[in-house]
Amino acid sequence: MRPILAEISGNRAQGAEPSKESRAAILAAAGAEKSKAEFAREIGCSRSTVYDTIKCWN
Repeated sequence: MRPILAEISGNRAQGAEPSKESRAAILAAAGAEKSKAEFAREIGCSRSTVYDTIKCWN
């Protein structure tokens, strides 16, 4: 069950930026030994979103 008032990803516009929470999680995992594709599956975004976020914010 999702937390109350949590963002519902299905309501996001296609091509929109990830939420601040998702962006923070992506950047925190950037140095992890887990693959970017595996992490993208875990948080429910595309692999390209992970790479683009790291490129833009690191």
